Amino acid sequence: MKLLLLVRAYQVNGHFMADLDPLGLDPRPAPTELDPATYGFTEADLDREFYLGSWRMAGFMSEDRPVRTLREVLGRLRDAYCGKIGYE
Repeated sequence: MKLLLLVRAYQVNGHFMADLDPLGLDPRPAPTELDPATYGFTEADLDREFYLGSWRMAGFMSEDRPVRTLREVLGRLRDAYCGKIGYE
C-alpha cells in the first residue's frame, strides 16, 4: 500500500521536480511527498523487490517481469514524471 501511495505522489507532485530550468538558475527543493522515507522506506528497501502484478502505468511494466525493486520503480517514476518531458 505504501508503494501505491508513493506512486500516486509522483503522479500528482512529480512536476515539482521536473527539469524545466536548463541553466539551473531556479533550484527547487524536492517536495517531501516524493521522498520514500515519508512512506517508511529506508535505504535497505531500495533493493527490496515488490510484486506489481498486472499493474500498468505508461509502459511501466513488461509482461515478463512483474517484480521490480524499489530502486527500479523510483527510476521509472522519475523518468516519467520528473524529466524534461512528462506523461499526462
